[in-house]
Amino acid sequence: EKLDQVLCDIRIAFMSHIHADHHLGFANILFERQRAFKRLNRTEEPLVVLGPRGVEHILRGIQEHLPLPFFRFHCLADVEMAGSLDADSLRFSQLELSSVSVVSVAHSVPAWGIVVTLSDGFKVVYSGDTQPCDSLVEAGQGADLLIHEATYLEVLESQAVERCHSTAEQAMQVAHNMNAGFLILTHFSQRYCKLPLINTADQPVPAGVAFDLMTVPLKELHRLPPLLPALNIVFQEALVKLQAKGTQ
Repeated sequence: EKLDQVLCDIRIAFMSHIHADHHLGFANILFERQRAFKRLNRTEEPLVVLGPRGVEHILRGIQEHLPLPFFRFHCLADVEMAGSLDADSLRFSQLELSSVSVVSVAHSVPAWGIVVTLSDGFKVVYSGDTQPCDSLVEAGQGADLLIHEATYLEVLESQAVERCHSTAEQAMQVAHNMNAGFLILTHFSQRYCKLPLINTADQPVPAGVAFDLMTVPLKELHRLPPLLPALNIVFQEALVKLQAKGTQ
């Protein structure tokens, strides 16, 4: 029942670009969300989907063969050109949002980051997949929270450049340039098992690391940096494997 409530509470989905790891499985979420509304005997509310045109084509293609639940799609290129999303179409008042805008970022395919400002003024920026990007820094200036990809560590910066991703160290510099209040690092390469060996201490912007299924209230962000040693213990087995890789 709790999972059903979580699914029903999803109002907006954002997919930054066409790469499969950012949208595979989304159709199943739509189906499970529809079933959750039925199990809770609630009226289904269409999900608002923000994504590139290619993702819409994929979803519409699925609709030709399966009864995919109704959704409202907004193309990111159109949203960027318009400057922001229409408050009425997203029911900002119900979601306690003030504004939602997107910005093109530097990836190997067309990709976007997103800037969300809550009704209380709290500003959240999500980078999507990108190299360090001035346009994101400009759009996110003064963000209270920056969620930035950190696919690689500094030792693999050449691969980050080749594949149009960021290192954790570069993400920390982006947060500093943005004058962000807090940074969460995410989207780590599979080579790092469960958790990469990142030192977030003594950084100009306080930072934490994300892991699968992590949730954190905005008012509790300050608790993330001190948790890193505890997380290293929780994921000790994966870290041992990672250290063994490093010696090979």
